[in-house]
This record gives sequence, C-alpha cells and structure tokens, in this order.
Amino acid sequence: MKITDYLRENMVVADLKPRDKVDCLRQMIGLLVKAKAIRDEKDSLARLLEREKVVSTGIGNGIAIPHAKAAHVSSMVIAVARVKEGLDFEALDGRPVHVLFLLLGPPQEAGLHVKLLARIARLIRDPAFLEQLKIADTAEKLYQVIRTEDERHP
Repeated sequence: MKITDYLRENMVVADLKPRDKVDCLRQMIGLLVKAKAIRDEKDSLARLLEREKVVSTGIGNGIAIPHAKAAHVSSMVIAVARVKEGLDFEALDGRPVHVLFLLLGPPQEAGLHVKLLARIARLIRDPAFLEQLKIADTAEKLYQVIRTEDERHP
C-alpha cells in the first residue's frame, strides 16, 4: 500500500493560497471534486471540520493531515497541498503548516484509513523528505517527491 495508490497528480497543488484553515480545507476538497474523486463538497467539509474539533490534525513540523470518513466517498482518496507562506492550522506545535495531506474515505475502509495515516506519519519523519515537500514549487514536483519517497519505502 502506497500513498500514490490513492493520490493522482491532479489532486496535488503546490501554491495553495488559503485565507484560513476552513478555506484551505474547502480549496483542497474542491481539488478532489474537480478530479471527480468525491461527490459531496459540503458533507466532506463538514466531516473534516468535525474531526478538527476533536484535536487539530496539524501534527507539527509544518505538516497537517486532515482526515475524515464520509459515506458519499466510494474509495479512499488523498489530496496534497503546499502553502508556501505557511498557514495557521492550530498545529500542535503552534507553528505554521506548509504541507497538507488530506484523506477522505468511506466508513467501511477504516483499517485502510489508519494504515495510510501511519504510512504518511512514517514518511514525514525524514527531515530531508519534509524539506523537499516544502520547496517543491509545482504540483508535478510535489507529486514526484511523494512518489519517489513512496517507492523508497515499500
């Protein structure tokens, strides 16, 4: 199981310019809608915001992994965004978030959901990978950085 099994290049943006946390999630969901990966923009945002109320998915080191389960999603999908200027995502370390991995999946794929969260968490432990994510200035480069790291860790 790899991140790139659920992430396509058209679900990656390297220059997201959100006004705030909610706008960031809305724009990332819009990416998934445009890619025809999900159908219900409003419900997706509601689910993600519900999850954020529990505890921020801004895990630190400039990374956030917003995630939720939604019945309208037929299979697991991932979107990735880079916010060059950084975003106040209420991260656990109080620092701005620069890279987000957004996961949405159906309730019946809870096991896969957890495995993908764990895989992302493992990959982002590498400081060199984190730095590459933060400096990738196009969607193509950002996708390639993820793909290369995904391949290095089977």
